[in-house]
Amino acid sequence: MIKARILLPLFLVIWLLPAAADAQSVILEWDPVTLDTSGQTEHLRGYEIGYGIQPPGDYTGGMSVGSSITQGQIDNLQGGETYVFSVKAIDLANNESTWSTEVSYVVPSEICSNLIDDDADGLTDCFDTDCPPDTEDGTTLCDGFDNDCDGSIDENLDSPDCPMQDGVCQGSSQPCNGASGFSACTAADYGSDYQATESDCDGLDNDCDGSADNGLTAPDCSLQMGVCAGTTQPCEGASGWGGCDYGSNYEDGTETLCDDLDNDCDGSVDEGLAGCCTEGDTVACSTDEGECTVGEQLCDAAGNWSECSGVLPSTESCNGLDDDCDGEPDDNLTPPACDLDLGVCAGASPTCNGASGWSACDYGTDYEVDETLCDDLDNDCDGQTDEHEDCTASPDAGTDAGSGEDAGSGEDAGSGVDAGEELVISGGCACHSNSAPGGSLALLFLGLLLALRRKQ
Repeated sequence: MIKARILLPLFLVIWLLPAAADAQSVILEWDPVTLDTSGQTEHLRGYEIGYGIQPPGDYTGGMSVGSSITQGQIDNLQGGETYVFSVKAIDLANNESTWSTEVSYVVPSEICSNLIDDDADGLTDCFDTDCPPDTEDGTTLCDGFDNDCDGSIDENLDSPDCPMQDGVCQGSSQPCNGASGFSACTAADYGSDYQATESDCDGLDNDCDGSADNGLTAPDCSLQMGVCAGTTQPCEGASGWGGCDYGSNYEDGTETLCDDLDNDCDGSVDEGLAGCCTEGDTVACSTDEGECTVGEQLCDAAGNWSECSGVLPSTESCNGLDDDCDGEPDDNLTPPACDLDLGVCAGASPTCNGASGWSACDYGTDYEVDETLCDDLDNDCDGQTDEHEDCTASPDAGTDAGSGEDAGSGEDAGSGVDAGEELVISGGCACHSNSAPGGSLALLFLGLLLALRRKQ
């Protein structure tokens, strides 16, 4: 007979089994009761399992099993809750032991959007009924997870706008960096046309300040003396930088106006014009840019301006100097022609090396002073390709017809050449005899020539 107290050991093993999508299961296992408190063999009716949610108290659930069974499975546990479990034994006379020491277990719950089956129900994230069917269409779902379970992560998001939305920045949005969320916009997010400081004349608002082509530094016009001083190229939007407008006082070529101005922007005032000044008047001329120097023009008794005493612009040459006084040395030069312009040398030109002058012509790696390569190129640039003797090797001519060998020994003895031989002539061309009439006539003609030479 079982006594009032039967001591049971703690559970030895607890583990999980897959269960329904909205539940968890545990399997409890314990040591069997075989003796009563007096050490006699005990005869049991079975065991009763009790369980409930912490804190400990009355067990809200339970089950009974037979005496030969020392384990039981509890189903339908709520994910995220902590349960306590205990077991007691019942003998044939329905005497019960005390409850065993409780053991507790925290039932896992599904953590949505982490791509892990946390509750061990065989389902992950949005396939699990514990998680809402998230869709990746909101700013809160930039999280590095495939929330809509379509195989793609963080796609089709309603991303926040970048701070700048004018010009080329219109429509730009913050990038999603997975678990880090949306990040701040960088230059790359504003597109390839974006410029922090606008510099291109292209008709676009590149710096996204609401105005196109503003704040640009325009290139100087080529003429910068006289009435042309300070002129710059205008920006014409999508057409780029336009031509220079030197104003109404500009004269292209020879000056015609007596107005004390350098109308043709060459550094001299009213040059070549009579009666344009009062004797003794002076005016500054030329510029101090480049090789030029500022000088002075003097009005003579006839009212004509003298030549400028300064150094005026001259034609630019390759010398490392700014001869035309436009602020750039050795610019807009036309290189001299090279001595060779055929074959691999075609298109070669020297390079301006500043004070050292023009360099020697660079004909490239295929150039040879004396051609040695058989490469279908005119390497020595003389208009001929592969003229080296190694490139035109002739086949073996065979028996020398001039030696007279076998001259009287049979067919074609008069020609000294067998009908089936290969006859080599100048230039490496190989002519083969055959049964065609043309071949026989050619051999006959050559044979007659050789016969005549023998007689001589």
